[in-house]
Amino acid sequence: MLYKTKTGNNIEEKLRLLEISTRHRQLKDYIKEEKKKEKATTTIYKESKEIENFLNYITENKSADTLYICSIQQEKVKEYITLNTTNPKTQARRLSILRRFYNNLYTTAIKKGIQPERYGNPTTNLKITTSGANNRTSVLSVVALKEALYYLYQGYGLSKRQTEAYLKNRYRDIAIITLFVNSGLTLSELSALDYEDVEISYDIKQHLKDTEYLLFSKEENFPEKFLLTLLQNPNFYDDDYQITNTLLCPGCLLIWKAGNPRRVYINGITTATLLFYLIFERDLEEKTIPPLFLSLKNRRISDKAIENLISKYFSYYLHTKVTPSMLRDTHAKLFLNQNDDSYDVLAKRMGYKNSSYLKNRFGANNIDYDSDALGISMGIKSFY
Repeated sequence: MLYKTKTGNNIEEKLRLLEISTRHRQLKDYIKEEKKKEKATTTIYKESKEIENFLNYITENKSADTLYICSIQQEKVKEYITLNTTNPKTQARRLSILRRFYNNLYTTAIKKGIQPERYGNPTTNLKITTSGANNRTSVLSVVALKEALYYLYQGYGLSKRQTEAYLKNRYRDIAIITLFVNSGLTLSELSALDYEDVEISYDIKQHLKDTEYLLFSKEENFPEKFLLTLLQNPNFYDDDYQITNTLLCPGCLLIWKAGNPRRVYINGITTATLLFYLIFERDLEEKTIPPLFLSLKNRRISDKAIENLISKYFSYYLHTKVTPSMLRDTHAKLFLNQNDDSYDVLAKRMGYKNSSYLKNRFGANNIDYDSDALGISMGIKSFY
């Protein structure tokens, strides 16, 4: 099974047109090589657009040979990276993309008998001054996160129009935000999830039937009361065998990259929010729609839509801007606190090759809050 590409936004057609229309044959070679790696089409397209902008900038919108591109001075590359932005994350992203491009350029040039190494690589040893921005972590306190979830589960504080929109997709939005906090997925990984990537219990279809039967015996607003009770007291339902084994059983997500799955285990409260969404809002009879999370148009929800819904809810409740990366960082801190600074386990969970990045990012920061206070008992370290 290959890494999934989004449907409904014609991204493959955009990439094909870019490959045909670009004046830079070096970019065409880059796209061909990236396709061989079975990389996500969206990622290839975004990187290719950035590379095209860079090549147009250094060649003044003209085509150029490989040796000219390799002979560009480092200062020129740095000038482009900082062009029209002071955001260190944007600059770091541009630099990362250009490094991959130049590595690919050198490999392709050598195969063709060109000797670009005599000019050097302009991205080698190039550093962007970020004033320590990459070492700072933007995380939510447990008090703030708990307050936001408390209001989200009830739809509290929304206008009449906002409430109408909330009622259409509340279980989807609750599941998405809870997943970010409890799984550490990236934005693209979450939006790329398919229904078949969710593993719950022995048989998800049978489990959904068991869940529907359980909910049929409860009051109409049981899901909201259930989540609010868990938020206040995570151990409240431990003695209820039926609820614990049906709604609070641990599950697993399969994150596909280059044809290989990474297993991300999720806890009981996350499983419960997914079950509520699948039962109340997701039409599982529609066999032609594989995405897990859908928009109102029954298409895979876009990265931008997820960013907007997170920003929307947290701006209502906390009056501050919150992004998916902040929720990912918050998950990392919660996990490290719950599991005794298990950097290697967290690196495997979040898809990093090793734990050095996490140690640099979180090692110097004191985790001064209790993750149990959030009602999120991770309990998943033993799976890794």
